[in-house]
Amino acid sequence: MREGREELNFQKSDSAEQRRNRALRFAILGVVLSFSTFLGLVHRGGVFRVRRNDTLAVFIATVGGTTVIGAYEWELKTLAETVQQRGGFDPGEIRGRDSFKEVSEASGVSKKSLMKQFDLSEEEFGKPIKDVAMEREYRFDTEDVRQFISEQLKE
Repeated sequence: MREGREELNFQKSDSAEQRRNRALRFAILGVVLSFSTFLGLVHRGGVFRVRRNDTLAVFIATVGGTTVIGAYEWELKTLAETVQQRGGFDPGEIRGRDSFKEVSEASGVSKKSLMKQFDLSEEEFGKPIKDVAMEREYRFDTEDVRQFISEQLKE
């Protein structure tokens, strides 16, 4: 029983990348199973038949399975909620939907250094990273923000 608890705690401390990889594996498995079922690879009486109910069942099982194991979350958490839940900041958790302001507050990197690095106005500082990047014809992206924050945290 004790080993099971330790294993569960280990899974809760998985990195965001490990969770995404696990979710991706389940999604790929679901797509492969759904596609093979859709093609009617179940042979009956010399005729391949499409069994749509099986396809739906495999899809529901895949979505349900990834939800149960925690690899897929139905509601998006803010960066601050993620940091609070994890007990620390991980630059890998920065998403394009996060604003520069949220990143600054969650990471502790100063507003001034972010604004200087990405040449932001006050208005842009409150906008999601992906929106500012798009307005600037993608001269930077979310990964650039992650790298900058990582470098700042090392100093």
